[in-house]
Amino acid sequence: MRKKSFAAVATGVMAVAALSLSTGSASAGANDTFYPWQNGKSGRCLSLSGGGSTSNGVNAVIYDCNGGDEQYWGYYTSGELVNLKSGKCLSTASGGGTANGTEVIQWTCNGGAEQQWYRSSAGEWVNGKSGKCMSTASGGGTANNTKVIIWSCNGGAEQYWY
Repeated sequence: MRKKSFAAVATGVMAVAALSLSTGSASAGANDTFYPWQNGKSGRCLSLSGGGSTSNGVNAVIYDCNGGDEQYWGYYTSGELVNLKSGKCLSTASGGGTANGTEVIQWTCNGGAEQQWYRSSAGEWVNGKSGKCMSTASGGGTANNTKVIIWSCNGGAEQYWY
């Protein structure tokens, strides 16, 4: 009887310890799960130009989904989309530009509104600074290496990410 009680208490203590550890990482603001995001119009993945350079200023593009780390993104509770390969955030270029056609790039995470994105109920990524949607350039281009930009949200398939 004592052995069963001890085992139950030990199991309970271990469960509480495990819960505390997992809560600790969640409170740090990170989502430890990274996903590929596919564009609704092209079916291609959100990726980084040049095979995923880790430098600041590298353009976000769409590219055939290939399972590379440059195509996996973590969504942080702070609203940042962080690349698995580089550890950098998606941001708007031009010092946080807000105009239609502003390119989306990666940059060292700094907590700025230009690096915050939220998911709309329609499946769009909306930029926290501009209020505009992540889209593909060239009028909704679908070719490999088409740049990712921000554009006024319009419900188009080029602005849908799944």
